[in-house]
Parts: sequence; C-alpha cells; structure tokens
Amino acid sequence: MSLKSQLQCDLFAAMKAKDEVKLATLR
Repeated sequence: MSLKSQLQCDLFAAMKAKDEVKLATLR
C-alpha cells in the first residue's frame, strides 16, 4: 500500500471516530 493511501485511510478513520464521538456526546 502506498503512503498516500495510508494517510487517506488514517484521515478517514479519524473523521469517522470524530463523528462517533459527536454522536456519543449528543446522546
């Protein structure tokens, strides 16, 4: 896997985690 796709994967995971935290705090 290339470094660029690895960074995009990490970024996507970070955004997903942020959304999950947001949903958790809304509850």
